[in-house]
Amino acid sequence: MTQSWTDLAAQLRTTDWDSTRAVADMCDDIAAQTAYAALRGSLSNVTLTIAHTSRAESRLEIIPSQRGAIQFLYVDTQTPERMWRRHEPPEKALERFRKAMVQIGWVAEA
Repeated sequence: MTQSWTDLAAQLRTTDWDSTRAVADMCDDIAAQTAYAALRGSLSNVTLTIAHTSRAESRLEIIPSQRGAIQFLYVDTQTPERMWRRHEPPEKALERFRKAMVQIGWVAEA
């Protein structure tokens, strides 16, 4: 079930890790940008799943960790070794997210 970006950010901030704070800040950025209006988000534990309303066959999972690194996993295939994935430190998470949105074609430019 999708939630508002503000609610997702608030939930993420209940876990006091650098990485969850960075993902919460990302949710705030998504809420503030009209370019991201077609994105929907949901949270399972601390994993943020983002889907585009017109592309139900794929999703972006953003997985923070207590140790700091944030994994970005673009799921568009059933073959795990073919999935696009990146690991970023919290301070580079927003930049990676914006680049990923353009790379996978969900926005023209963020």
